[in-house]
Amino acid sequence: MEKVPPFRTGSGSVFVRNTRAWTLGAALLVAAGSRTPASAQFLEWVRQDGGPIVVGGQSVEGAEAVGVDAAGNTFVTGTFVGQATFGVGEPAETVLTSVSNQDVYVAKYDPGGALVWVRSAGGGGSQNFAFGIAVAPNGDSYVTGWLNQFAGTTDFGGGVTLSGPGTFVVKYDDGGTAQWATALAPTGSTAFAIAVDGVGNSFVTGSSQDAIGLSLITVWKLSPAGGVQWARQAVGVYSGQGYGVSADGSGGAYLTGAFEGGSATFGPGEATETTLTAVADGLAKLFVAKYDAAGGFVWARQSADVAAAYGRGTAIATDDLGNSVISGVGTTTLGLGEPNETAVTGAFAASFDPLGYIAWARSVSPPGGGINPWAFGVAHSLRGATYLTGTGGACSCLFMERYDRAGGLTWSRPLARLNGGLELRGTVAIDDAGRASVAGTFSGSVTFVPGEPNETTLTTTDIPHDFDVFVATFNPDTGVFGGLGGPGLGGTGSGGGTIGPNAHRPGVGGAVRERPSAPAAQRAVVRR
Repeated sequence: MEKVPPFRTGSGSVFVRNTRAWTLGAALLVAAGSRTPASAQFLEWVRQDGGPIVVGGQSVEGAEAVGVDAAGNTFVTGTFVGQATFGVGEPAETVLTSVSNQDVYVAKYDPGGALVWVRSAGGGGSQNFAFGIAVAPNGDSYVTGWLNQFAGTTDFGGGVTLSGPGTFVVKYDDGGTAQWATALAPTGSTAFAIAVDGVGNSFVTGSSQDAIGLSLITVWKLSPAGGVQWARQAVGVYSGQGYGVSADGSGGAYLTGAFEGGSATFGPGEATETTLTAVADGLAKLFVAKYDAAGGFVWARQSADVAAAYGRGTAIATDDLGNSVISGVGTTTLGLGEPNETAVTGAFAASFDPLGYIAWARSVSPPGGGINPWAFGVAHSLRGATYLTGTGGACSCLFMERYDRAGGLTWSRPLARLNGGLELRGTVAIDDAGRASVAGTFSGSVTFVPGEPNETTLTTTDIPHDFDVFVATFNPDTGVFGGLGGPGLGGTGSGGGTIGPNAHRPGVGGAVRERPSAPAAQRAVVRR
């Protein structure tokens, strides 16, 4: 199982290159919120951060994950190279300068889109990565990724540092001060996703290497003070990664991802020990697994291990009772041999009951139809609705779908369209008021809500070399659906319901990058 290279894959990331896309591990964060709609406009605001390239150089700012707190603030994490400017012209305007070849950052925006603070971390001479963020209701944020430098110290600020390469978790308080940082595993390990429960325990998934260098699926649990409480690895001769993680109301951990090239045994030596196989061909198979609060293995499920079947879980969301919904990609069969066995293709959403059995699964129907859609984020509301975000299809866009409790499609509508350029990728967090905070990376030109009153286009200055961060807030249940500049490309159906997950359901997200064309318009804000 390959690792994810910088700015091209990772937790909470979907990439669209023209009309094609691929994804590795993303998550949709659902957290309690207090914002209420003031109008029926779908796009509330959108902004861009990063800055123009230096002549003869390259500007690469990427948003890999997004989260929200109970007050409706938006938190974004990712990476940057060289110099990046956040909040141009605002009181909190900040210029970041990397001390490594690539540094990580965390930014907080208020409910109206203004920058509150941004922090960076780096050290050594190589590249650092941040791929996941989880936000507690009080605004504490937890970031995970890995450090690739082979010398020096990574400084997170506030006297918090880590030395050497490997996976990490860092916690910031609501004011942006680092509280602690913990190293999880040494070089060769990965961390793509993070979740936090109601008492401040955090859960991370990715991979760690065994004695012969194979990347094995791994999940870690950290205490509120940052100490590693336990780590669990699916053993065997195979290669795999965890791409999404979530927590339930009892502190149980759920993860999804993919593995290939052999057999993975979860809970070795336990009464519930389960071996999953990917031996029919060289293609990856999807998995979903659950551990209890003490790290005991509960169950694991997989997609069909048959020839020509490929599957990958990209994100997972879980309610207090242990019902989980995943997003995924591939062409495979889920729940093989179960009453609700379902064949899926392209991008899909699937719901598992507390015992790990398929409740429903369905393939994505992107706006305007088309092939090769990719799903990268999912949320399961307390009212039973599921929200999925993805890219691709005939519209070459970032889109959102809503499913009812039984998995029926309620509506599908576009968020943004790639007009031309190298890349568009992103992820989303939905608060209790039903608002979606979307963040990501792009190079070129992206139009948000084409054809609607708040249509906004952001551009970068140099398509081959310039990548920027965008952050936007949408009101997905307004029922006001616009088009994408052509027949058959608009959203369909009507919105409904309120997203109301429990406050301690954090998530991991990716990001979408964008920048306004005029230097003075570094932040394009659409007011309601």
